[in-house]
Amino acid sequence: MGVATVVLSCTLQILCVVGSLTAPFLLQQIIDFIDRSQQLTLTQRIYQGGVLLLALIAVDITTSLLSQYIEMQQMVSGVQSISAMGSMVYQKCLRISGAASKQYNQGKLMNLMQMDCMRVSTIVNQVSTGIQLVVTLGLSMYLLFHFLGAVVLAGVGICLVSIVINYFVARVNRRYQQRVMSLKDERIKKTTEALQSVKMLKMYGWCDLFMSFIADVRKREVATMQFKAFLSGIYICALYLFPKLVSIGTFFIYAAVNTKISLGVIFAAINVFNIMAVSSVSIV
Repeated sequence: MGVATVVLSCTLQILCVVGSLTAPFLLQQIIDFIDRSQQLTLTQRIYQGGVLLLALIAVDITTSLLSQYIEMQQMVSGVQSISAMGSMVYQKCLRISGAASKQYNQGKLMNLMQMDCMRVSTIVNQVSTGIQLVVTLGLSMYLLFHFLGAVVLAGVGICLVSIVINYFVARVNRRYQQRVMSLKDERIKKTTEALQSVKMLKMYGWCDLFMSFIADVRKREVATMQFKAFLSGIYICALYLFPKLVSIGTFFIYAAVNTKISLGVIFAAINVFNIMAVSSVSIV
């Protein structure tokens, strides 16, 4: 995976964002067209309505095709990254000396192969997704300010609160992830030692003792994994919940300070909020 692939993916992500955010404008134009359709002739209705409808369909199809192509490129890049990182680890294991190999037990090597390579691949693939999220949030806030005015600042406040909460939850989750990896490394190390010295364990009757050691480490590992899963659930729930709270709070204040509410503006703003919600969840 080269730099050209990453640049192409980021460019397509920006085009996809621009295309998806064009739909709210077209939706507003369609609703306004329906409101004033009684004032137009039959020919004008057919022409203007058809153009708006075809434009909306074309934008949706183009955005969907770009999204699927970007997802395919990210999957291919991820597989290539994992294969390249795994090959590098194997080559390094074959080149190091016997004394140096004693510094790295089997558990650390398995963590490198199973988790760290996958993490590097995820980070590489999330570069374009992160750029998409930044562009989407920036353009969405501009559109919402255009549609709703200064009321959108209430939604920005809720977004800031959600960012702070998700940041602290993510930090605690990462800490427990490191603890899970260290416990897994310790369990694999003890299991490997027991298997390599199984004759001695049977001769001295130490099987139950070593089994209790391994079971104790596994028990702590499972408890840590359960708490980490609980934190992950809170994080994902917040990602889905806070975008809804942003839209509800913004529309509540908008309805309180405005006596006249336009249907086209409301539907366009709802579409923008949905796009923001999908973008924020896609980075998980």
